[in-house]
Amino acid sequence: MSGELRSSTKPSTCLLSHQGKCLKEHLRKVTELIEYYFPLEKEFLELAKTVAKFHDLGKATFYFQRYLKGEKVNTKLKEHSLLSALFLYIY
Repeated sequence: MSGELRSSTKPSTCLLSHQGKCLKEHLRKVTELIEYYFPLEKEFLELAKTVAKFHDLGKATFYFQRYLKGEKVNTKLKEHSLLSALFLYIY
């Protein structure tokens, strides 16, 4: 398995995680990489996979998407880590 995270969906039709990379595909690939590279006991593997699925979910905001498109966005409004952590906590 390659460590490269490529998107099979056109970036112009999806929420992005990075420039040119679809968020949904990125989260799926990171989850797969966790499974592949970290031979954990089942309970820890499930926890790690859940964290991987949520780790960048905060990038789905309007502000972060504008930032990825090169628009000037307030630094605090484009922050995604705390929001991602809150989504995980609520889950």
